[in-house]
Amino acid sequence: MNKYLHKVLKENRQLLETNLVPEPVIECMLETSALTPDDQEELEQEDERKTKVKKLLKMVEKKGIKCFESFLDALVRTDNTNLANVLKESRKVPTTDFDDENRKSLPHLESIDSLSQTFILHNEDHTLGNALRYVIMKDPRVEFCGYGVPHPFDKQINFRIQSKVIPAVEVLVDGLNNLDALCKIVLDEFEESVNTYKSSQQE
Repeated sequence: MNKYLHKVLKENRQLLETNLVPEPVIECMLETSALTPDDQEELEQEDERKTKVKKLLKMVEKKGIKCFESFLDALVRTDNTNLANVLKESRKVPTTDFDDENRKSLPHLESIDSLSQTFILHNEDHTLGNALRYVIMKDPRVEFCGYGVPHPFDKQINFRIQSKVIPAVEVLVDGLNNLDALCKIVLDEFEESVNTYKSSQQE
């Protein structure tokens, strides 16, 4: 399950259950093969509109991002553009969770499920870039990871990730967390060695 897709649908579930008329949307999604006749039959078993919307949202979440894209398109085609815009706004990945006093920033992503992305890390250089690239390339879910410095006078690096199965932004966050944990281990070992040395000198 994609956690961002789950988050978007969960945050807007009440809005959709209150305002969405599901039948036209289901018809549009059938036309694009995002839903199957079996899905339609299962949805038609529900008489109450709100219950039908709940089941439709569960189907969309289970089927994944391509079905979600079809769902957004169906909303627009059935004059539910406002609902589509709310979902599109919600699906943007926030940058503040990953910022350290604005030292790192992530671009607005066109797709929360994009497997390939280039991230601009401001006020960073080879110190972070090389270490982060090393850690991320150890991840078996990653196909490619690399970085470059646009110009020696530019205080930023362009960090490229191509993932095999999960969104590139998730790979980046996991990589940063793993690198942070690794640095803490190295720091703990270093401090322990320093303390051991100082103790031996005092004896």
